[in-house]
Amino acid sequence: DSIEDKLEPSLNYTQYIENENQFLTTDSYKETEEFWLNLYKDYHNFFEMPADKPRPPLRTYNANRIDITLEADKVNELKKVADKNKVSLISLLIAAFEVYLYRITRQETIVVGLPAAGQSITNMLTLVGHCVNLLPLKTKINGDSPFNDYLRKRKETLFDAFENQRYTFGTLIKKLNIPRDPSRIPLVPVAFNVDLGLTDGVEFKGLQMEVDSNPRKYENFEIFLNATSFNNSIILECTYNTDLYD
Repeated sequence: DSIEDKLEPSLNYTQYIENENQFLTTDSYKETEEFWLNLYKDYHNFFEMPADKPRPPLRTYNANRIDITLEADKVNELKKVADKNKVSLISLLIAAFEVYLYRITRQETIVVGLPAAGQSITNMLTLVGHCVNLLPLKTKINGDSPFNDYLRKRKETLFDAFENQRYTFGTLIKKLNIPRDPSRIPLVPVAFNVDLGLTDGVEFKGLQMEVDSNPRKYENFEIFLNATSFNNSIILECTYNTDLYD
């Protein structure tokens, strides 16, 4: 049999659009909208990373990337911490990144953008396309609280965000009374993405394989951290705006 015969038929993209339009008329949509508006009802500030250079008057997109590899032994240690606290490795990475941002900025309220695939929440797993929505994850960090306490509490709020991911970022921005600044991206200057397991089960007979991500010279966010994996290691790809950071 050919590989096409073994695969399920792919959904038509118009089916996804129709599904999304129908969702807009449901009570579930109203509840999802209420979740995000309540999360940001008292938020009128900018989350700001300290920059190395004066901020240009208009946003720029020039970027560079630094890759940091967490070797297998370090990844295994992280997995043990996640298991001990009954959270996923992804939740651990997100929480650790948020605490890292708190230590740099000393801002208790942190907002990080997290891309989420629309196929998962709609159960349209055979849909081919980039149906990604940006989740603006907002959290408040108490610097006197132990990390394990924060990690366990963060697990529940992350679940809430994922369950309400069908509310688009663009719609939220229109609804919020956040001051606009042409030198900044609204609400989420920093984004975090997780692409673990991309090479699981991938092999080529008679060939050795390694992952080498495309270099980035432009980036929408001021800082974008992408965690990807290869074999048992995790590669942290940190892309940063070169007009702000050295």
